[in-house]
Amino acid sequence: SSVLGLGGAGGNDFGVILEDAYKQSEFHLLCECASAQVVIDVMKRLAVLKALQNAMTLKNSRGHSALTIALLAGNSSVVLSLLQRAGNFCMKDLLKGMPNPVHFAVMGNSTECLSYVIKFIKAYCEGTARPNVPIIRGSKPFSELIEWHDDNGLTPLALACKLGYTEIVDELIKGGANCAGTTSPTTASITPLMIACTSGYVDIVQLLLVPLNSLPSPNSFIFSLGG
Repeated sequence: SSVLGLGGAGGNDFGVILEDAYKQSEFHLLCECASAQVVIDVMKRLAVLKALQNAMTLKNSRGHSALTIALLAGNSSVVLSLLQRAGNFCMKDLLKGMPNPVHFAVMGNSTECLSYVIKFIKAYCEGTARPNVPIIRGSKPFSELIEWHDDNGLTPLALACKLGYTEIVDELIKGGANCAGTTSPTTASITPLMIACTSGYVDIVQLLLVPLNSLPSPNSFIFSLGG
């Protein structure tokens, strides 16, 4: 029987791997394209069966969890439901060094998803998360998590600049991303401004210059382009 029909002996088929190209569980597929209410109903059933953690932490062959799949799909209502009802499992993955959901929110090109993720992570780091979402020991400062480098050495802001997502860049800046931050040393310490300039994204350059001009020596970031 199918997860979509909430059937199966004991409901254990919620985590069954499907024989498709990405080896996704049916819960993964729901998070990608179903409504928030459908996902919430399934999560309630999973919680009763004590299978919610498994469903939330299970990765497909590309290393994507239910949350990252919803983020890539830009399914904002589902993203919010996952964070509200199973956010502790999401943060545990993040603190283990798993892929940063901020990067996936950037790739999904949804400002709403990005806003939810930033607010959620910030609430954890600042100790203002909802009472039923416990703070996890070993939490990292928010400034470190939002500047996390992906496998290509890019911070979320640098990635957004590379993709040319103007609204996402704006949301990241509002969320506290460091415009003067650099990519990892393996990528020659390139700034988001350099990426935007070399890609010809004028609107993004203008967005970046506003916070950069408030720094003690903003010209150093501009002149470095010619160096």
